Amino acid sequence: MPLYQLRRQVSNFFLAAALVAVLASSVFDNAYAAGALVATTNGITNGGTSVSASFTSVATANNLLIAVCGAHDAVTITGPTGFSTAKNETGTPSQGIFYKVATGGEQSLSCTASVSARLGIQIYEYSGMVTSSPLDAVNTTASTGTSVSPASGSVVTTSASDLILAAVTTNTGTGISSWTNSLTLENGFSNSGAKTSQSSYSGADRFVSATGTYSSVATAGASAAWRGQIVAFKQVPLILSADIVDASGVSVTNPSVSMSTATYSFACQTVTGVLGTSTQKVRISNTTTNPAWTVSIAATGGSTSKWSAGSPSYAFNNPTSSGCSAGQLAVNPAAGSITPQSGCTTTGVSLGSSSAFSAGITDAITLASASTSGTTGCYWDLTGIPLSQTIPAEQAVGAYTINLTVTLVAN
Repeated sequence: MPLYQLRRQVSNFFLAAALVAVLASSVFDNAYAAGALVATTNGITNGGTSVSASFTSVATANNLLIAVCGAHDAVTITGPTGFSTAKNETGTPSQGIFYKVATGGEQSLSCTASVSARLGIQIYEYSGMVTSSPLDAVNTTASTGTSVSPASGSVVTTSASDLILAAVTTNTGTGISSWTNSLTLENGFSNSGAKTSQSSYSGADRFVSATGTYSSVATAGASAAWRGQIVAFKQVPLILSADIVDASGVSVTNPSVSMSTATYSFACQTVTGVLGTSTQKVRISNTTTNPAWTVSIAATGGSTSKWSAGSPSYAFNNPTSSGCSAGQLAVNPAAGSITPQSGCTTTGVSLGSSSAFSAGITDAITLASASTSGTTGCYWDLTGIPLSQTIPAEQAVGAYTINLTVTLVAN
């Protein structure tokens, strides 16, 4: 949980304050999202340079899209626009596996071939998968042959929890009936026409929970030339965390928030600052299955904490005389902003109310919270939250600090 340190400098009748955070993220170790197949379908071309298939419904943003394209002949296959290549091989037959993290709205996907051929495409949409660099591994050795047992080859995973997808193209129209090693047959289809000039296409998947070497063998209806491939994609780890990140989303090593300056005074005065800027955002990440959470800020040392400069000190939580008697820190989350990750929303997420610390009454202030109507698999950035600290009159000169901690909990 992020730890904040507020500083106030008094020197030669000059006063300044800074907010500094020391960070630690909360992570549910060794737990992963339940990846799931959302949709799959397929399509064929019995002679042409393009083949396509369409999902019944448009894809959901941040889901993983996979396209497997096969050809009866030795052609160069090009994957759908915007897709990355996991594995693409030319021969008799040819096959390629392509993938993309959905932006949302994708429905019809197409592959093309360098020359006219019998083509097949199978497309998949999966939820619960990593959205940044989702590919874990592919089979590094080509898997080809002529038999009734087309094999995927072997893939060695590096992530503890993966989706394994195996696919084959075999040059017979008798189809694929099953896969070994607990892979589930998801697609099995063929071109039309004479069996000897057709190809059959198939895909199978499995979710695994340990690193290792994975492979599978399919059963074809007749012996023919075939090509197999197998790929592994990473599932999302279950994380509920708070962090301070820069504009690129990288954790800030020594974050700070400058507060306004004030001169030494015989009267009560107030300094102000802003928690969360474009270069130091408070980021809440939630990839668990529970959408409800609360993030709050409190003094690390509890209600007895004080601004301290050695022996001089003053309070952050004394409401007497509107804080002027001994000092009070106010936080106004309601005036801040919540920015969701691209493809996500702020549904169910709300900023906290303006409040001031008061010993034994308000020892923690809610910055933001999410209800059960919220979403998961997203992050939200908090910025622009005003801070104000009343400073008692005639406060002794010194460099004052106080530690505050941001706490994120699941509801």
